[in-house]
Amino acid sequence: LVLAACLLLEQDGHAFLNRVQVAVATSARPAPACPQVDPAQQLRVRAEGNVAVFRDDVQDRPTWAAWWKEGRPGAMTAEAYDSAMAEWVEHSTHSGPEHKEKYAEYTRLNATRTRRVAKTYRMSDEMASLLDSGQCTGQHWVVLTESWCGDAVQCLPLIRQWADRAGATMEVALSDGEPDLIADFLTNGGRSIPVWIVADAEGRVLGQWGPRPETARRMVLAH
Repeated sequence: LVLAACLLLEQDGHAFLNRVQVAVATSARPAPACPQVDPAQQLRVRAEGNVAVFRDDVQDRPTWAAWWKEGRPGAMTAEAYDSAMAEWVEHSTHSGPEHKEKYAEYTRLNATRTRRVAKTYRMSDEMASLLDSGQCTGQHWVVLTESWCGDAVQCLPLIRQWADRAGATMEVALSDGEPDLIADFLTNGGRSIPVWIVADAEGRVLGQWGPRPETARRMVLAH
C-alpha cells in the first residue's frame, strides 16, 4: 500500500511540475492582444482537478505576498519540522493551536508513518530526469500542513526528496498558524491540506498542488 501510494503521488507530482514549467515557459512569451479580456485574467492558467498552475498570481494572494516580504516568519526547514514533530510526540501534543487528544495521537502515528514512507520510496528514472533537468533549480517550495494531517504523511517525504534532487528550497508552514496563509490557497473554497506551493526565488507563485493525488481525490468524491 505504501508503494502504491508513493507511485500515485509521484505520477501526480511529475505532472504538476511539468505543468508549472509549461506555465513558466509560456509567461516568458508576450501575451497576444485581447482587448475584450481583462489583462489580469490573461495571466492566469488553471488546470483541472487538484492542481492549479499560475503564471502570475501574486496580486490575488495578499497574505502570501506580505508573508514573503516579511521573510516568511514561522516557516521551517524540513529538518526543523522533523525536530518539531519529535517534540510534539514527546510532549503528547500536536501543532494546532488547541490541544486535542486525537490530534496528538494522529501526530504520534504520523511521525512513524513518515519515516516508513521515506525509507520505502524509490524515485523513478522519469522523475529523476525531470528534477535533474534544472527546470526546478532555484525554486522555493512551501508545504502548508499540520502535524496531525494524514495526507501529509505520504507527500511530505517525497516532496522533500524531490526538492533535494532538484536544487529547490523546501519549507513547511503550519496551516493553522499566523499569518493565515491557507486562506490564499483554498481548494474548491475549503481549507484542505496539505498544499504544496511552488514559487520562484522572488516569491511569485507558479502553482499549487493538493491535498492528494488526482486518483485518490476522485475516489474520495465518488464515495
